[in-house]
Amino acid sequence: QLIDEGSITLQQVLNLTNCQSLALQDSGVRKYITKNIITLAQLLESTDAASNALSNIYVRKLIDKNSITLQQVLEISRAASQALSNTYVHELIEKGNITLQQVLELTSFANTALQGEDVHTFIDKNIVSMPEILGLTIQASFALRDKGTCELIQKGIVTMEQVLESTQEASFALSNTYIHKLIEQDTITIQ
Repeated sequence: QLIDEGSITLQQVLNLTNCQSLALQDSGVRKYITKNIITLAQLLESTDAASNALSNIYVRKLIDKNSITLQQVLEISRAASQALSNTYVHELIEKGNITLQQVLELTSFANTALQGEDVHTFIDKNIVSMPEILGLTIQASFALRDKGTCELIQKGIVTMEQVLESTQEASFALSNTYIHKLIEQDTITIQ
């Protein structure tokens, strides 16, 4: 239909990324184009992260409430776009545990951690704070993605502080199930 109207050329359609194509198929995004909230040209120039964010109903609600600007969405990082599709992050925003600005500035390490169910539990139980999540290193993020490491934290064998301060070697060791068994059997210590 857009080609027939002359709004988009066949070449532009052929150059669409998958994310842009999905955004164009989204009824909410099409309404935004119809209402001139976003132009077709802006959508065609958008990154995959921005296209995904625009396809997200939650993000459009934030735009509608003037909580986020279209420009912020068009400049959104992949980590922030992914985080805004996470219902747990929505809850954190609503509870005031994290600001929208902090979400927009998320590092990929923090976003990765926020995708994990165990990390949700740690946040809810105040085992880890949002500032600690926001400042995660690659090593700590790697360790918190590991189910076994999270189990060691839940059992009180490893502290969150130890995980947050772990070196690359330590985080790799913590993710080794054999080492978990040795620690749990008191064959080796966490130190």
